[in-house]
Amino acid sequence: MSCKVSIETKARRGQALDSVDVYRIITKSSAQTAPIIQKIAYVDLNSERSVANISLGEAVARDHGVNVRAFPTVQAAEQWLAAELGIP
Repeated sequence: MSCKVSIETKARRGQALDSVDVYRIITKSSAQTAPIIQKIAYVDLNSERSVANISLGEAVARDHGVNVRAFPTVQAAEQWLAAELGIP
């Protein structure tokens, strides 16, 4: 079985998205992503990120068939993807 993965890195500045925007964006993106990418490691480099919105985004994406996890560093994201793929 082949597994398609992605690491997305964002350093977003400015006003944070509210939970309704997060839900809307993730729902739309998941419909486009789920058939192509099964695992996404999302790295948010903004130290002022909303933990609640990140958790909501993860839950909504999983509910729509995309295995998403958020991480504070690229190294943590790579470790998760390696473990998910069974790579020591």
